[in-house]
Amino acid sequence: RHKYRRRESGREGEDAVAHELAFLPRVFRVAHRVYLRVKGREIGQEFDHLVVGPAGVIHLETKNDLGKIVITPDGDWLIRREGKRYLGMKNPLAQIRRHGVILREFLDQQFPGKTIPVYGLIVLSRAETMLQGSQNCSVPIIKLERLHDFLTGMEVEQPLPRDLIENIHRIFSERSMPEEEDMEI
Repeated sequence: RHKYRRRESGREGEDAVAHELAFLPRVFRVAHRVYLRVKGREIGQEFDHLVVGPAGVIHLETKNDLGKIVITPDGDWLIRREGKRYLGMKNPLAQIRRHGVILREFLDQQFPGKTIPVYGLIVLSRAETMLQGSQNCSVPIIKLERLHDFLTGMEVEQPLPRDLIENIHRIFSERSMPEEEDMEI
């Protein structure tokens, strides 16, 4: 029952992020719930959202936790819900790193010789969530209401060509999972 509630809460957060991503400028292409496997690895990874744009490919990990999140100087993640004491919570960095490895290898296999930058981003989908200590995380963490500005404001030295953006998006879309499927990762 608890696992079902967490999954539903996570899905609500992913839906909120998907809604926000729908309003990006047309130069961006987005794929949701994408499962990628690479040759030579036993398991793949499910991505909440993959954004392909001029700066490269950005993989977003959605967190829909409610409360105050504190990231300690050691990088531990704590959460305090509804006035209760702080409890440890799963640090999403390991997942972001796994996603980065799989995504980089997948793009290298699909587009050999192409330089496609890859970025990870953690998105807090609830407006009520407070965050302290984001400077203690090596991956940017932003609140949902700042997502559009963050993505459109990324500095780009060498923008990806439009045809490459479209090709990457097409390949991601082909690997998008139907709503009822869930991969246990």
